[in-house]
Amino acid sequence: MKFALLILLACSGLAAAAVLPIDLSQFRDATGDVSIVMISDNFEKKSSQWKLPSGCRIVPGAGMGGSAALLCERQEKDYKNYWGSIARLPLKLKAGSSYKMTIWYRTENLKPRLHMELSASIRHCRNGQEMHLDNPKRMPASSEWKKVAMTFVGSDYETELILRLFYETSGRVYWDNLEIVEISSNGMLYPITPLMLAPDANGRFIFRVVTSEPLNTGAVVLKTADKTAWAPVIDSRAMIEFGSLPEGKVGIDAFLVDTVQKTILIRNQFNFFNSKHGAPPEGAVSIDAAGRVMVDGKPFLPVGIYATWLRKEDDLKRIAGGGFNFILHYTSRGAFDIQSSDITTESDDRWTSPDYGSSRWNAVARRSLDLIHKYGLKYMACHMRVYGEKDTEIKKFNPVFLHPALLAYYLADEISAASMPLVRRSRETIAGNDLYHPVIALTDKPQHCLYYGQAADVIGIDPYPIMDKGSDSILTVRDFLISANAVGLPVMYVPQAFNWGAHKPKENYSYFRYPTETEMRSMVLLGAIYGAKWFCFYSYTTIMERQEKFDPGSSRVFWPRVCAVAKLLRGLEPWLLSLEKAPDVAIASKASSIVDARAFSSDGKLRVLVTACGPGKAEAVITVPGKTNLKSRFGNIRPLGGGKYLFCGDDICSDILME
Repeated sequence: MKFALLILLACSGLAAAAVLPIDLSQFRDATGDVSIVMISDNFEKKSSQWKLPSGCRIVPGAGMGGSAALLCERQEKDYKNYWGSIARLPLKLKAGSSYKMTIWYRTENLKPRLHMELSASIRHCRNGQEMHLDNPKRMPASSEWKKVAMTFVGSDYETELILRLFYETSGRVYWDNLEIVEISSNGMLYPITPLMLAPDANGRFIFRVVTSEPLNTGAVVLKTADKTAWAPVIDSRAMIEFGSLPEGKVGIDAFLVDTVQKTILIRNQFNFFNSKHGAPPEGAVSIDAAGRVMVDGKPFLPVGIYATWLRKEDDLKRIAGGGFNFILHYTSRGAFDIQSSDITTESDDRWTSPDYGSSRWNAVARRSLDLIHKYGLKYMACHMRVYGEKDTEIKKFNPVFLHPALLAYYLADEISAASMPLVRRSRETIAGNDLYHPVIALTDKPQHCLYYGQAADVIGIDPYPIMDKGSDSILTVRDFLISANAVGLPVMYVPQAFNWGAHKPKENYSYFRYPTETEMRSMVLLGAIYGAKWFCFYSYTTIMERQEKFDPGSSRVFWPRVCAVAKLLRGLEPWLLSLEKAPDVAIASKASSIVDARAFSSDGKLRVLVTACGPGKAEAVITVPGKTNLKSRFGNIRPLGGGKYLFCGDDICSDILME
């Protein structure tokens, strides 16, 4: 399998356009969105497309105004029969297009046992296996008709609408007046260069173009206050060089046009900041043309861990000793008072401290940042984080975080694509105050990656595939990495390092399980194979606090396993950051499990990473041209001679060939 390096500043095949005049007044504006009704069902007419099990049926007269309704019912005696009360409707969606679903419901005699009662959800599957769900906000029981609405993004998975009573909920729910509308647009247009919104001396811009249909006659037009330039779209990208740009904030109007039809398909506006002068500050971060993180001009592989709270200095010692080199801190606006471990005070778990930003708070935060720096750790700040559509204002930039320990800003975490305009504006606020640290936005939905690409320097993804004893595949991780790579930006991969039971307090903890060290190792190696340059494990707080509540003493066993994987990743740093050309690896699979492999070279020595996604047995011949004496790190590979190696394993597994 061949993998191309992520090249941000030198896209092959792109030629920079000269600054040429173009008269957009001669182009017809075709940018208006159009809503197209895909599905409208009041259940008066029975449709053969619905898949209705024994607990679902159309009931005449039970709907709004005496019309028919779709009933999903689960008897109390059968409350464990989940699928018997789920109505399913297959959907044909366009990958990347936006949709809005509305439906009405009312309930009778609901008896919920878990954290949800019911939902109208969009289910994405691959070969029948559920990859992820789009769920609306919580839908409470209601004896009166209640409307629910949800926007979602189409994917290239098999997709269906499911109307359901949640697990172990008995009772009835009636559904009526379903509508699914495609919110059609002409696509997306956003910059992937320059990162951190800071143009280089050549004024070079590379824009990513996303359209639902191929556009062979497309061009991107960029306009500043005094210049206009355009370039053809080649391989979904267009590169334009303006030359020198004025000092300070530079506004650019961007257009995607069809040069034959003379139409403007997309228009957008972006702000950049041409302000880098003099020596960069200590700890300055940049991202090079290969997508590598550079700290003070030197390559750096971020291997971090999430922490909701940082309470004691011992936390820093434990994290640094575990192989990690940065912390993503959720409560950057909280108390942020890391204390010596011999001090016992009641912890302040508020996400925002009442005196956040005061001189007293800033002094405490500065001391905590100094402690983090003392242990050789970097810090990812969340003080500007957008929490979703409830946020309406950009948070104030706090310069206290301009510290040598700062690595990046974490700006969004699993929020709706509809919130991206606010994330974009918040990113611009950061860039206007700090051009030396990138912005990261993370999504939990593969189909949202392109939307997030408009608002960040780095795309974060967090597929968590290990749920229970039946979890035997990391295909969701692989698919998510592929979707993230399509954005054209560096990727931060979040490996699962927790037990799902700790985040489902109303459910039986024993139903869930911990990911094994082999599974965590396989996940991070898969991320490396697919080019991830940032890794941030989730989560320190879950391991040390949440899981301990349900399984006392578990951290003494589980934490060393997580650390072993982090240290393995750190040991691969010379290879993952090397620019040396490595041989292309050939894979000949002989079993059903998908096998991926990639070679990395550093100082002439190879490391070949091999993973199997599962489920089932993996067997593949890995050919590494000219390399006959590679050794297996974990015992899943044996040499066949002539540069060929046999990799074997079960379900989620991996190995490393070493020279």
